[in-house]
Amino acid sequence: MNESSKEKQTNRNKSMAKLKGPLPLITVAIPVYNSEKHLEECLKSIAEQTYPNLDILVVNDGSTDLSTEICETYKAKDSRIRVFHKKNGGVGASRNTLLSLLKGDYVTFVDNDDWLEKEHIENLYEQLIMHEAEIAAANFYTYTEDKGVFTFYGDYSNYFEKEYTVEEWFEEQYNSKNNMSQCFTVPWGKLYKRELLSGIAFPEDKAVEDDYTTYMIYLNAKKITYSHRQTYIHRKSGDSITQTVDLTHVFPLQSIEERLTLLAALGRDISREVSAYQWRLTLHKKEHLKKGRMVEYRRVCEKLKLINNVK
Repeated sequence: MNESSKEKQTNRNKSMAKLKGPLPLITVAIPVYNSEKHLEECLKSIAEQTYPNLDILVVNDGSTDLSTEICETYKAKDSRIRVFHKKNGGVGASRNTLLSLLKGDYVTFVDNDDWLEKEHIENLYEQLIMHEAEIAAANFYTYTEDKGVFTFYGDYSNYFEKEYTVEEWFEEQYNSKNNMSQCFTVPWGKLYKRELLSGIAFPEDKAVEDDYTTYMIYLNAKKITYSHRQTYIHRKSGDSITQTVDLTHVFPLQSIEERLTLLAALGRDISREVSAYQWRLTLHKKEHLKKGRMVEYRRVCEKLKLINNVK
């Protein structure tokens, strides 16, 4: 990091104290299910955030391990923590319950086996206010549990911040540099103005609910700001979605078909979406053939043929 970048970051880290007026309430929304191994680390990292005015909202999705006890223990220790227990319905249903219980002026999501660096929320809030944006996003790094390895994506030696229009932010959707594609897709690692979420609903019957939903939150905004720092740690375990679910569920056709339809109706450029759609069709073609699902295989082949005929 060069001297000017260091000085800029130091000055911005000091600016929180200069913000006038009381700090607004930020809801930290955490869906929980059978995370007894990692839940305490997650909740501890949130409780110890340098941003103090937090509404820590936990929805326990019918856990059958010690997660319920851990939630209640932390609730008893910290008055900022609210815990709601519900019948198991999946992560989409948990996120929808969280959305119905929001109190904060701003909202950030954290998955129950991930954790945060201490200034994560403070940095996001400062970034959002300074850029007068409705969404502040940062990057993340991963911890692979079975290997005990941390993985950092891209070059973080030079810190920068960037403002995006919604159209410009969508250009990052398929950018593999600095892991921006996944940063775009996931709901966590960002701070949202609460009103952006007022009409949002996550699907409750899908393996990857974020692919169907996060982009719609962006469409409600006018300005998005990105800071090139990694303060969210995403844990990858042997039983993660991408390792246990059929790839046709990890990269579903329905979500991108919905996205194509909506963006076309809004008059947006969909050329990159069409290319991504072809990539997914090709993946589905291989997966269906490998698993002997011939009806699905033929349907995908026909879609690819039609697209290629137009080109």
